[in-house]
Amino acid sequence: VNTYRKWLAKEGSASAKGGIPTDTFFDTPRSNDDHEGRASEATAPNERGQRDKKGQDKGKGRERYKEVPKKYKTSLQRLQEKVAAEKLVEEEEKDKERLEAEERGRQKEAAQAARKKKTELMRKKTRKGQPVMKNRIEDLLSKIEAGMKAGR
Repeated sequence: VNTYRKWLAKEGSASAKGGIPTDTFFDTPRSNDDHEGRASEATAPNERGQRDKKGQDKGKGRERYKEVPKKYKTSLQRLQEKVAAEKLVEEEEKDKERLEAEERGRQKEAAQAARKKKTELMRKKTRKGQPVMKNRIEDLLSKIEAGMKAGR
């Protein structure tokens, strides 16, 4: 009985101070059927936390009562979910901006390559130092066509 009360004192139960003796499994008051202050062997839990003979608590035993499902979320859980959702949105925005920046960079590189090619063609000279008229005429023609498309 003293070892039982010491164990209860570790658990923090009120019965350790000499109050009503309780069953170790359910922490409910025991019946006074047993004169020694112990639960009867037929209903006492064995090493695995199971009940003997009567089959009252087969299975996980004590662990089953500790795992109570929470019906409502705590404010901390809601805050964590909110922060996680905000981080996800921020990451998606950053990815979108990064993709847009990469696309703009590709367009700039393509435009720069086209300008470089055009300037090389316009700088070509004949043996006597005169500009190549074929390239000049093609450039003027492309400018006229672009002006006509824009003027529609």
